[in-house]
Amino acid sequence: MALGDIQQGKTLRFNLWKNSATGEVFVLNAHQDRMPVQSLWCGESRDAYNSRRQLALPDRRGRAPRPITLRCAAGAQRVNCRPASDPAG
Repeated sequence: MALGDIQQGKTLRFNLWKNSATGEVFVLNAHQDRMPVQSLWCGESRDAYNSRRQLALPDRRGRAPRPITLRCAAGAQRVNCRPASDPAG
């Protein structure tokens, strides 16, 4: 399920939901159904799978996940993602 497309310099925001008891992560679809998330990645639209960069999901039970803000840009072969607070990003 695609979460969205963005242009250079633009922002994509979405919410993930986590069951703190089980560690399961979900995204809500257009009907507000919980869809389980097993992996999350971003990539360039022309070759999304081969240019993809895997993003870390919250993986601890019993802890509420903290917001994650990333700055992603096209690299030589893959998308490069860094925390938005990283001055090198």
